[in-house]
Amino acid sequence: MLCMLAFDGLSEADLPSLVAHLPHSKKLIDKLAVLQLSLSAPAAQLVWGELLTGKSVFYNGCAGYAHPVSSLNNLAVFSEPDFLVKPALIEVEPGSRAVSINVPILRPDDESRVWLSDGSLSTNKSVSPASLRKEQIFHDYQPRPYKSHAGAMTLPQSQLVERCLEVEMDRLACAVSLFERKDWSKFVYRLTVFDQLFHLLGLRYLAADSLAVFPALQKFLTALDEAVVLFLKYQPVNFALVSCYSHQSCKSTLNLNLVLESGGFLELASEEELARSRSDRSRVAAALWQPSTHYFKTLEGCLRTSSTVAASPVSGCVYVNKSSVFEDGIVSDAEYKKVRTAVADYLTDFLMTRFGSRFSIAVHPEDVNKSSAPDLIVKIDGVEFENLSRAAVPVMPLTTHSATGFALISKKSERNNMNAPDLASLLIA
Repeated sequence: MLCMLAFDGLSEADLPSLVAHLPHSKKLIDKLAVLQLSLSAPAAQLVWGELLTGKSVFYNGCAGYAHPVSSLNNLAVFSEPDFLVKPALIEVEPGSRAVSINVPILRPDDESRVWLSDGSLSTNKSVSPASLRKEQIFHDYQPRPYKSHAGAMTLPQSQLVERCLEVEMDRLACAVSLFERKDWSKFVYRLTVFDQLFHLLGLRYLAADSLAVFPALQKFLTALDEAVVLFLKYQPVNFALVSCYSHQSCKSTLNLNLVLESGGFLELASEEELARSRSDRSRVAAALWQPSTHYFKTLEGCLRTSSTVAASPVSGCVYVNKSSVFEDGIVSDAEYKKVRTAVADYLTDFLMTRFGSRFSIAVHPEDVNKSSAPDLIVKIDGVEFENLSRAAVPVMPLTTHSATGFALISKKSERNNMNAPDLASLLIA
């Protein structure tokens, strides 16, 4: 049996501040082995894709919230059926059941999976199976504290913080209820409130007891403390408490597509074409009741693909415009490796000049990548990627994600540092 809790957003350095508010579960947490996680990228969906499948992003295909389909100009939300391999972490034997709470990418399955939405998929469903909605706590379940980013921006910060805590408190009650039924063999519960509060309050809020919202945070942490004791005391369970990325101060923003344009690798559409694309996408999203699709942080519809050999339609990821993958692709398999190398070399020179040693570029390991997975992944310490149109004004957030995390596990491991696929293999074994 596997029980995994995810406190996404926290770093290993944040653990002492967190545990200071968890007096009842501290002794149990202290008994767990500590692993440092070095991650492929600081994107939540990408890391969860590696964790769920036990395979690198280059082989599971999940590069982020969205992915290009049929064209670099045609994006869709990435969900479970889009994986190139099965999500082994959540799979169960016939007759067994998995519980998935607030986990990205995953979709409601048959009766073998209890599923509570994270709010990222284009579906009206929030709970599955539907029979759960007969119980009030599941009937009232809301995956997110707001329906849209635009709506959230109209709320006072204190009200938004309290709303984040209320939603996570309700989700915690649902998680405890499902856990106590003991009718599962795999239980995966992801908390997003820590990540949300980093974005709203900045670093070190766990130690800032002078904050006006701290009493509400303390109330939630008290409830979490009791729940963690429950989760950790249940035997026999293979237990893991993980964080799939952490936070650091944001030092700058970067639009990879403008960088690639300056190198002659892509051509952006005109401002008139961009405006028409945004209008069309907004109208289609509203008609399909998929408002979240209007907020893709990508260059959807913004490329002239007939003169583009590589672009970054997904944050931090570069795709070669391959004719064997995309309907309007222009790079043949014979030209692929040459183009990919040229792009990687150009980005290396550019980023070295601007960021020194603060970046890394991972290259797809195959000589020819005929899959929908990205061809390059770029990480830059302290930099938020802004892959919107040329006219978009970059917004400097308080913090940005860091590609480091941690895992506290009940299993013994000879290693103290690993990546997400290795952690998945350890937990599945």
